[in-house]
Amino acid sequence: MRSPAITDQPPAPNGRPSAWRGAICGVLAAGAALAVAELLAGLIAGTASPVVDVSARVIDNAPSALKDFAIQTFGTNDKVALIVGTLLILVAFSVVIGILAVRRLVYGLIGIAVFGAVGVAAAAGSAGGAGPARFLPAAVGSAAAAGVLAWLTARASAHCSGGMYS
Repeated sequence: MRSPAITDQPPAPNGRPSAWRGAICGVLAAGAALAVAELLAGLIAGTASPVVDVSARVIDNAPSALKDFAIQTFGTNDKVALIVGTLLILVAFSVVIGILAVRRLVYGLIGIAVFGAVGVAAAAGSAGGAGPARFLPAAVGSAAAAGVLAWLTARASAHCSGGMYS
């Protein structure tokens, strides 16, 4: 007798994937976006990670009182704390994106487009010397996230409608 797997759960009563499945889809899509963006940032000279770009824009635009608080609270680890905070916000947002995407994929894709636009805008403000290529990590990472999210939500929906995994 085999042990039950996550795909052995009964479909939701409304035939749609559960919020948990959606959250997992969103987090995995965000992970794919970060993986692709980090890879490109490492391969293309003069580009930076979108997470670093966004964090740098937050630092540039934060009130001095908030910067002073961060330095007093975290000491020399203030930038690390900011990057961790940025990643936690990304994870929270990706959970919401995934939950929305299993309800209606276009909502999730809009959420990814918003996050991609934030990354591209942050790259626009960077001092990198890569010219137009500095936008690639955020843009291509967002495209990867959209593809992964579409693929995962389709699989989750097929399972819940009694299709692919039943």
